[in-house]
Amino acid sequence: MSLPFEVKMFGSTVNGFGSDKSDLDLCLVLPSTHPRAADFDAAAVVVEAGALLEAAGMAEVCARVCVR
Repeated sequence: MSLPFEVKMFGSTVNGFGSDKSDLDLCLVLPSTHPRAADFDAAAVVVEAGALLEAAGMAEVCARVCVR
């Protein structure tokens, strides 16, 4: 990706309740002060990140563009 995103983990992986069967919750953060922050399509970035994770060998990737 060409934008400087910070990747933050949250959920059971972080709070200690996760296991080797747990999912991995990630949040991509781009500071609102970044000069290109208003110029990108957030949903497209999430989908691209999911594709990159799958290409790297991660199984059962589900890139969600909103929380449930």
